[in-house]
Amino acid sequence: GTINFAAGESSRTFTIEVLGDRSIESDETLSVSLSNPGDNLTLGSPAQVETLVVNDDGAVSISVDQASIEEGSSGTSTVLTYTVTRSNDLSASSVDWTLSGVDAADLAAGQSQSGSLGFAVGESNKTFTIEVLGDKTIEADELLSVTLSNPGANLNLDAAQATTTIVNDDAPVAITVDAATILEGSDGESTILTYTLVRGTTEGANSVDWAISGVDATDLVAGQAMSGSVVFADGQDTATVSVTVLGDKTLEASETLTVTLSNPGDNLEIVTPSASTLVTNDDAAVGIAVSPASLLEGDNGSSQTLTYTLSRDNTLSASSVDWALTGLDPARFGGSLPSGTVTFAAGEAT
Repeated sequence: GTINFAAGESSRTFTIEVLGDRSIESDETLSVSLSNPGDNLTLGSPAQVETLVVNDDGAVSISVDQASIEEGSSGTSTVLTYTVTRSNDLSASSVDWTLSGVDAADLAAGQSQSGSLGFAVGESNKTFTIEVLGDKTIEADELLSVTLSNPGANLNLDAAQATTTIVNDDAPVAITVDAATILEGSDGESTILTYTLVRGTTEGANSVDWAISGVDATDLVAGQAMSGSVVFADGQDTATVSVTVLGDKTLEASETLTVTLSNPGDNLEIVTPSASTLVTNDDAAVGIAVSPASLLEGDNGSSQTLTYTLSRDNTLSASSVDWALTGLDPARFGGSLPSGTVTFAAGEAT
């Protein structure tokens, strides 16, 4: 432009308005130079003035101290530390952040899922933490992301997201039994049931409790534990529990023996909580009937046949019962009264 001086006028001013931006660039030197002086003017010193336009724009990025963590078990937690860095600290500014990829239940109580960070002049770094809770839930790995948004004055987003993979370290534990049903058996007999516990990992030591229900201690061998704990050693995924059931001759209803799991250790989730065996009552009442109930003795040389029928009310197993004749003179039978044993085959009632 051109500056005109009127007679008697020794100074003039003019202004240049410099626009701000968010472009990250080098500092710039703005120069204004005088030239072509009019009548009665010569260029003095300085004939040029400069103003340094200092770049105050910067990039803002986020990073996290752990790219991958194991989730951990119930009652444990892991703290992730996020660092937000800007490349220019000449002016105050701010940036927002938001968490995604997990639910509030995955985080410590009161954990914020979004927020805003304010930078003071001269401040280039800000940090914040996110506390991730462990659990015993079997689930897919999760990707926790924190994303920057809404950068304030003189800030541009650069590496705007930091992610951490939360690796599921939980495993299932289940129980099965080798026999879904057994016959109770008689006095002096016993049956061993084997319960197999399987967990879905071999990493680390772990444990789970078990307890018997549905039968009394008297139904089991002396010393049989009614509850206990199975411990898996590191590298072990299978363990067994044996339960010995005693037979008897007591007429009773069939019973269901159940072994139930509880209190899983770290990183275990019970997926099959129990296994049951029907202990089928195979005891029976046995009775005898005769036909006819009355008869005439008859004369010498004659005979009559009495038919005795033995009946039992449970035919699940083979068994036997003795019989003996009384009430008659042994002389009629050569000096001793007859006796014997009746044997029932399985499925035979009379």
